[in-house]
Amino acid sequence: MDQNQQRELFERFGIGADNPGVCLGPGQWRGGGAIVVSSNPANDRPLARVSLAIADDLTAVIAAATIAAHAWRDVPAPRRGDAVTSPFRQPAA
Repeated sequence: MDQNQQRELFERFGIGADNPGVCLGPGQWRGGGAIVVSSNPANDRPLARVSLAIADDLTAVIAAATIAAHAWRDVPAPRRGDAVTSPFRQPAA
């Protein structure tokens, strides 16, 4: 894969040169810690950089996960099942 193909693929997945590494939910990314460089093992060239979490990021993740868990537990079991059912599988009649 040449660099243009790699860049197009990364763009399709929302991966840039610098990326926060902590997700609090859709579109909510953070990472105030050290930078880790991800490298291509075939040629050892850098692919992208990811910033790790710091304590404040972890606190925010735990708070977001707690809110999500409270909302999820209020969803009736049949609807939770629908959310995790494969789109390729037909629901039982």
